Amino acid sequence: MPAIELDALLRNVKIDHFFELEEGAHDSAFYKPYVVDSFSYMTARIPSVTANEAGRVLKVGLKNASVSKGSAKATVTVAVNDSVKEYLTTIPVSDFTKNTKPDLAVPVTLRLVDKNGVTVAKSSRTSYVNSSANLSFDFELTGYGISKDEQYTLVASANLLDYPAVASVSLPGNQAVIPPSPSEENRISPSEETSASEAMASYESGASGSGNVKEAAQVLGAVKEEGKSCGSRKKRIDRKKQILRRKHSRKYRGCKCSRAGRRRQR
Repeated sequence: MPAIELDALLRNVKIDHFFELEEGAHDSAFYKPYVVDSFSYMTARIPSVTANEAGRVLKVGLKNASVSKGSAKATVTVAVNDSVKEYLTTIPVSDFTKNTKPDLAVPVTLRLVDKNGVTVAKSSRTSYVNSSANLSFDFELTGYGISKDEQYTLVASANLLDYPAVASVSLPGNQAVIPPSPSEENRISPSEETSASEAMASYESGASGSGNVKEAAQVLGAVKEEGKSCGSRKKRIDRKKQILRRKHSRKYRGCKCSRAGRRRQR
């Protein structure tokens, strides 16, 4: 409808409005001087809503909240009191008007937020009201990264025009999983440790059998691996290895197997 015809229609039904006709082209040079006045006029006639007022008209609740691998579920409830009638719009009667008193749209949103404040998943529904009502929505948020062991916050909101009424609930994750202790197959049994000590004692006493040395090396190698998670045992292993090196150095200093050692000494 052309603006001049709309002005005539509003005058006929005695609707307060503002209309001004000026010369100019359909460009920004014409519109810019009127932008501030136009928006100020519209803003003054839009119901003023604050966050506290949204909370007064809409009471949001959360129940049956849960999280599992890949999904989070909750029921969002919204209690709308009769004050919502103050925010309903009345549209002037015309040939183009289908409903002079449309219901007020109330968007309801549920968000799953992780411990860093990042929204992991979100879903929204919209309900229409014109008086007091009790709304209920069952949500299921899905996402590949949702884990039952993480900590999340479910945030539900219902909007009164542009301002939300909010409710939230924390979903603590399960207890942290304690890493299992080393398996028995990786443990060094007391008998193996005794065998290592006996083999070392036999070697230190002068026994030249290579089997004892090989056995000691094998057992010490296994003990060394276990020593990575046991500081005291690792110290004992290092001490035994030092003894082996000293014995080897004194006993075989003159043989061919220690040429590298002789070159270093020279």
